[in-house]
Amino acid sequence: MSDALGSYTFLPWLRQGVARTITNQDNDAGVHLRATTHVELTLDGQGIDGSALKAQVARDVELYGPGEVIGIDSRAIIRTDPHPWITNVEPNYLAHIEFYEEDFPWRYTPAAPDASRLRLRPWIALVVLKDTGDSATSEFRDAKALADRPLPFISVKDFAAFPPPNELWAWAHVHVNEHLGGAPSELVAVDVGAAVGRLENALSGNPDIAYSRIVCPRRLEENGAYHAFLVPTFERGRLAGLGMGPDQAPFATASAWVDYGGRPEPLNMPYYHRWYFRTGGAGDFESLVRLLKWKTADPRVGRRDIDVQYPGSNIEGILDADLDGVLRLGGALRAPFDTLTESGRKEFEKYENWAKSNWPHPFQKRLARFINLADAYTRVPADQARTDAGLPPPTEPDDMDPLITSPIYGEWQALLHRLLTDPAGAPHRGPSRGADESRGVARIDTDRASRASLRRAHRHARLSVRLLAARPRRLAIGADAPQRGE
Repeated sequence: MSDALGSYTFLPWLRQGVARTITNQDNDAGVHLRATTHVELTLDGQGIDGSALKAQVARDVELYGPGEVIGIDSRAIIRTDPHPWITNVEPNYLAHIEFYEEDFPWRYTPAAPDASRLRLRPWIALVVLKDTGDSATSEFRDAKALADRPLPFISVKDFAAFPPPNELWAWAHVHVNEHLGGAPSELVAVDVGAAVGRLENALSGNPDIAYSRIVCPRRLEENGAYHAFLVPTFERGRLAGLGMGPDQAPFATASAWVDYGGRPEPLNMPYYHRWYFRTGGAGDFESLVRLLKWKTADPRVGRRDIDVQYPGSNIEGILDADLDGVLRLGGALRAPFDTLTESGRKEFEKYENWAKSNWPHPFQKRLARFINLADAYTRVPADQARTDAGLPPPTEPDDMDPLITSPIYGEWQALLHRLLTDPAGAPHRGPSRGADESRGVARIDTDRASRASLRRAHRHARLSVRLLAARPRRLAIGADAPQRGE
């Protein structure tokens, strides 16, 4: 199984064979019937007397166009989307139809592409019309089949639901399941000729690697019934499908749904293919996203009061009068600072910087001494470590078992085994310090380490009791303003 990502290429149009020699421009009123191509031949022969004969013949040859097509074999169609008779189609999807032959949508277009913008109208178009079940409100009605009509046809109320004729070039393309750029980073091919050559090589290796697609640009409504019709783009194709003389069209590339003087059966439209589907209700991804409404976040979002008066483990709590015995525990998502009122900002600063003016806070020192017990137990007896930490003696005099302390998360990744200083206030210098330093153990000493160094170390080791933690980064919700201080 290959791990390579799928690559796709989209071409605005494709032509093969003699159609590539067409030079007539789209909407050229001077081309009345069909597109033509100039052909020159040299005839060699032998006269009655045996002499050699040679003659040059030059002619403008007319090519088959939409006026000569009165049907499409259903085997040319490889897929329709939505599938026929599906009843819960997501309304934000666009209906489309796909053909096996890559050049099929432009094969009979009686015009040359706009070389400067690579635009070429297809000779067929896909339209989707709504069926309400009521002839008064439906956008079309089925016409009665007549023996002299080559194609089935419908009668429309008007052509408001049909795409603008001058935009049809944008709703047809070739889909190639392979990258045709000159390099993987080339998103838009600069050398079109080289891209076409790579397409020819790809098709010779795998004829199924590319196909053509026509899309209907209509946005669908919820819970509606629709019929999709593949119809002729040009008036000559419409007249031929209705069994009328296509030469009645004003010119070869006249649109099939643009009115003109003396237009026969102006609201009748033949079709080559047709299918039915229904849309469902709201509930797709787009509808859920559209339900989201911008709202300023409540200032209480992302903050929770925690009682810090009695933390346990014989550690005296935080008894600062202005904190009322609580701290605000901040979450990953919280109301942005810029959306707070002036009083809200002052309250936020009070709890956010509760130890800033007295760092390290006495509680932080007491907590650090308790956490440092785990490291002290590896150096001195348990009773001495407890005494050095300034903890009260045990209730039972002979109970000198070590206490269970809080871990330093990320201790071994950061090689950090102690926080702040020893109870006496001096840097810890236990008997095994030299050996520890040879193993790269990091220590933070108050006589050398600044507040910034503690924060750098703490990024690698967070306490389970997060009162010692540097303020973590948080995401903002409810506004795009960045969080202050980050």
